[in-house]
Amino acid sequence: AGELHKARFGADDLLAPLDSCAPFYLKPWFMQKYRATFTLMVAGLLDPAIPGAAARRQKLLDDAAAFLAPDKIAGRATVDVQELLAELGRLRANPGESAGR
Repeated sequence: AGELHKARFGADDLLAPLDSCAPFYLKPWFMQKYRATFTLMVAGLLDPAIPGAAARRQKLLDDAAAFLAPDKIAGRATVDVQELLAELGRLRANPGESAGR
């Protein structure tokens, strides 16, 4: 249980540097897709039974939805993007589940 706790908070700590460098990235779509991937991973690690974690998880899912909004993925709906959208839908439909289940 201790390792999962470390993973949850360690992964969440990596989002801030990723978000801060995003505006300067040379390939904006790649960065958006990477941010969506990582954001969904972190959201899936958070335990929705814990009130603070549930709110953070919802915020991350909302962020991932914004990264994958139809206007952002127009013409880029590759298999990996479709998988991200499916994962987003699964995590929203099943709030008690972790990413990749």
